[in-house]
Amino acid sequence: MATTDDEGAIRCDKHHTHMVKVRVRYLDSELEGPAFQCTKPDCTRYFTERGYFDVIDNQVLAEKFQQRCPRCNIPMYLREAEKGIEIWHCQAPECGHEQRIAA
Repeated sequence: MATTDDEGAIRCDKHHTHMVKVRVRYLDSELEGPAFQCTKPDCTRYFTERGYFDVIDNQVLAEKFQQRCPRCNIPMYLREAEKGIEIWHCQAPECGHEQRIAA
């Protein structure tokens, strides 16, 4: 998972706004853990080591599309978005792969 140094560096993949560190509780499994949440009002997007997903009415909705690292195949996070370019970063500290994609 992205380190605490990356707080503010993780952006919502839908709105490109900064995400903040929160704790989420998965009601279906009664588990709790760290996550990042979009700061845009009414946005339902979260990011964890499993990638981006939505939570609507306390239900976690599986995300079909994840930008995956071509080196280690784990979900990447959106680090920057500007001038039609998205910069995706691998969350594995030992990898650190970065990928630029036209938005």
